[in-house]
Amino acid sequence: MARPSRSAPAITLLHVDESIVVVDKPASLLSVPGRHPDDPAPSRKRRRQTEYWVEALEAARATAAPESLAGRFLGVGALTSVPRREDKFTKNVARAKSRCGDASADDVAALWTSLDADARRRAAAEAGDE
Repeated sequence: MARPSRSAPAITLLHVDESIVVVDKPASLLSVPGRHPDDPAPSRKRRRQTEYWVEALEAARATAAPESLAGRFLGVGALTSVPRREDKFTKNVARAKSRCGDASADDVAALWTSLDADARRRAAAEAGDE
């Protein structure tokens, strides 16, 4: 959908060479591709989804037996660094072999599915969908 045209704000090129361009622009002129000043910021929803993910990880950490895959994988380190995407989560568990041991692909998939379902339940409960 095309945005309504507005008068273009004045910008000044301060420096140009083969590796950098320095521009003096008004603060209201965004320099992030794909964003428009009238669009709502997506960060609040994204931030909440991250919070649900971390809450699910914290709950799993608190209830997991120390010898379980969840206990070994989530037992150390910052939970905010645990990837939210399944493919990245699986690779992260594989890289953590020293503390997780040789976890089967089925065990890793089951752990991710459980964590993802918990995060989705938390989001749905807050949204009133449950």
